[in-house]
Amino acid sequence: MKMKASEFGELKEHPVFKDLPEELKDVKRYKEIENKLRFIMVSDHKHKQVKSFVSCKRCKAKMDKRQEAIKDYGFKDYHQYLMWRRVMEIIYNQKDFQVK
Repeated sequence: MKMKASEFGELKEHPVFKDLPEELKDVKRYKEIENKLRFIMVSDHKHKQVKSFVSCKRCKAKMDKRQEAIKDYGFKDYHQYLMWRRVMEIIYNQKDFQVK
């Protein structure tokens, strides 16, 4: 049995989306934005320990660049980005979900 959107009544917007630009609310752009943010962290070397990763100047520069990109997209802070990612992942993975 497939449910219709009209059966749910008026749906409220998730609070995470309150202050975000329209491009971040579009599920179709989710993977594109995520891939751009992940690509910033791609590196030509690895670290065996987290301590060495944090103290690496090249990796620190990549982390700073990623933080800056997150702000440039329109997120207030990193926490809002993580919450947006969590909600978008649920929506993205359940777009073909049908109630039986």
